[in-house]
Amino acid sequence: MSLKALNWAHSVALSSRGISHEEFRVLINLSDCHHDGYGCYPSNDRISEWCEMSVDRVEACLTSLEAKGLISRGAPPQLGHNLSLELIVVV
Repeated sequence: MSLKALNWAHSVALSSRGISHEEFRVLINLSDCHHDGYGCYPSNDRISEWCEMSVDRVEACLTSLEAKGLISRGAPPQLGHNLSLELIVVV
């Protein structure tokens, strides 16, 4: 868990970035699993469980968050699969 990432996610919600309640839930859960120096690489299925929403809804939220420049999707360096995310923490 990264307190820095959680604080950042809360500041995003309070800013004028215009994220929905569902996007905020996804962002908070991503922030909670973020590790400084490594990133955050949960599957969409895992995020779906954490947020209690469908995988399709999670994908829509992730796409929107990516379009807003809040996350970047990519494979973790040592795992090499494409269902992962990197959380961009803007401090």
